[in-house]
Amino acid sequence: MKSISKLIIVGITLISFNLYAQENTGEELSKEELKLQKLEEKVIKAEVKTEKYRLKMTEADSLIKAGEQMILEAKNEMEKIKTEEKEFISGQNAHLKELNKQRKKASEEDIKEIDAELKALDTEYKGKTKEFEKRFNEGYKKLTKGQANIDKGKETEKITSPMLKDAEEALASCLTARQVARNDLEEYKASLKNAE
Repeated sequence: MKSISKLIIVGITLISFNLYAQENTGEELSKEELKLQKLEEKVIKAEVKTEKYRLKMTEADSLIKAGEQMILEAKNEMEKIKTEEKEFISGQNAHLKELNKQRKKASEEDIKEIDAELKALDTEYKGKTKEFEKRFNEGYKKLTKGQANIDKGKETEKITSPMLKDAEEALASCLTARQVARNDLEEYKASLKNAE
């Protein structure tokens, strides 16, 4: 956005300076000079428009890259959570199996302690499972947000790409016309010198 603003300011300054210079010289501009001046204005407008679309394409590309990065991070995090959960469940199952084995051989007094341990184990399991689920959902939200960024970036690219192409073609056309007008002006000035 800053470069568009700078380009607009430069364009306005050039146009203003050109108009001011014409007013102060008191000379009338020739047909060729007027044509060149109008083409200079067209070139500046075309440059501004082209830069605007280039910036939109850059923003779209940034969105796509950010979305891809978010997806990669989310997938890695979700895979890490799955691994942690699997290890936790495996540890819990081993501990549960051991307690059940002890319970079969235990006295009535020991059974109460083992039952309390089993209850604590169950509570820990439920708490950890909720924690894993919450972290997994956060990863899924990040994954979804990343995909939304990619979709938005691709849609912006799809819309902006033809506009940028048209703007670049218009700019090229204006630059060519300006060069032709400059050549015509030089020929005109040369013919005036030769006429003197």
